[in-house]
Amino acid sequence: MILRVATCTLLLAVWFCPALSAQVQCDSQTIRGTWAYNYQGSVILPDVPQPVPIVMLGVASIDAQGRMTAPGTAIMGGQVLDFDMVNVTLDVKPDCTLTAKWGLKAKGAPAPFPGQGIDRCVIIPQGNEFQCTTIQGVLGKPIYIGIYKRIHGVPTAVAW
Repeated sequence: MILRVATCTLLLAVWFCPALSAQVQCDSQTIRGTWAYNYQGSVILPDVPQPVPIVMLGVASIDAQGRMTAPGTAIMGGQVLDFDMVNVTLDVKPDCTLTAKWGLKAKGAPAPFPGQGIDRCVIIPQGNEFQCTTIQGVLGKPIYIGIYKRIHGVPTAVAW
């Protein structure tokens, strides 16, 4: 009986241990690299009765410390805005969730728009994609999602 219990215990340990060690762990190295990104959805602007459609497209570079530069272009209600994400902080959790805080500066403007944007993201296994929803925007109340896809595993200078 003792031998049977010991054998069952050993078999369970062999069965479950690989599953435990295979759990994905993420950190700032997971998202290091150069990325293409796009956001799609709508924005609720003050004094506008209907949500305004918005799309954004850009390229981002993220270093090993989680610093990001991300120029892009937004089209909101038919108006084009070239911008840079500024003052970006990325907080990557071991469970592969990520919170991004950022500012937005129009190209040629002396200062960023007031306020801070906040995204909540999930890093997809293998780390070559992460998906975000913006929970706080700087151009209005956001109703959009974003997808980042890795172009290269090394951060490179990006310009738009």
